[in-house]
Amino acid sequence: MSAKSKNSAGEDSAAVSVSDQVFAYMKEQITGGHWQPGDKIPAELKLCSLLNVSRVSVRAAITRLSCMGFLESFRGRGTFVCKAPKPIDSMYSAIVLNRSNRLDIFEYRKIIESASAELAAQRASTEMVNRMNAAIQQQQQATTVADIVRYDWEFHYQIAAATGNKLIVRNFEILREAYMQQFVESIELMGNKGLFGHKNITAAIEVRAPVLAKQAMLEHLNYTMHQIAVLRIDNAVEKHLTEGSTPDPKHAG
Repeated sequence: MSAKSKNSAGEDSAAVSVSDQVFAYMKEQITGGHWQPGDKIPAELKLCSLLNVSRVSVRAAITRLSCMGFLESFRGRGTFVCKAPKPIDSMYSAIVLNRSNRLDIFEYRKIIESASAELAAQRASTEMVNRMNAAIQQQQQATTVADIVRYDWEFHYQIAAATGNKLIVRNFEILREAYMQQFVESIELMGNKGLFGHKNITAAIEVRAPVLAKQAMLEHLNYTMHQIAVLRIDNAVEKHLTEGSTPDPKHAG
């Protein structure tokens, strides 16, 4: 299994990690009906051989699918496809597997990530702040949408990790695909304009200013929402004007 894949525009992208590809393959086996509820899935070593990947990548995929309620592991017995999704995980699955409403995701992010930034300003270690700054620097140097998305997600993930709250981190990991969808759409419209907000958030966390960190995150997300709305309107108007300026063959001559 190669780390190279196609993005939504049909272009090759090397940014999709091997573990993401293993996850996508295993999820397809379940949602496509190849692995039925109650079935025991192939052993880790067999999956490694089949997909030509490391055991780490297989375990990461199993962990994510277990968190989403698709798989359940039993010591000494193996891993099985769940007969029915767990109620709380089925909600996550619906968000991840379906194209969620952009506003719903933004509203969720404003509630959770603003509080996360506030907690991070109280709890982040110097090493954690350094990771945030590293993600900012890598995003600034990135030249493709795929790489910008990767480091954008990494920045927000580091803030979640800095809260020290395992539930916040786990939810962030489970919703990774929904986040990625939104990041791709945002960056394709806005480019790398979100970096300024990232720098403000990190600066507030670094000086241990919880209120400022929370406000900086809210401003960052509100700015992104506003810019996307404006750019979408501009694109729609431009498309309308372009189509409207095309001569109608029936009235030509």
